[in-house]
Amino acid sequence: MAEAPLTRAHVLNVVLTYAAVASLWILLSDKAVLLVTADPDEMVRISMFKGWAFVAVTSLLLYFLLNRYWGRYTAALTDQINALKLI
Repeated sequence: MAEAPLTRAHVLNVVLTYAAVASLWILLSDKAVLLVTADPDEMVRISMFKGWAFVAVTSLLLYFLLNRYWGRYTAALTDQINALKLI
């Protein structure tokens, strides 16, 4: 039998995971830029690249988290429909 359908706790889990990854990314990537260069022009180029990388990484994270919960949700709905067919 499938797990319970999507709940507020599931949504909160996705949001908190995203917030944690995004916060760590910003903190650690800014420190990494300072270790790599002190040249302002180079910092701008690196910051632009890390911004695009942030979008790519967090988009993938959201896709995998939401896809996992969507699978659970649809499996639970399918179980409920099948149970109703037996009535």
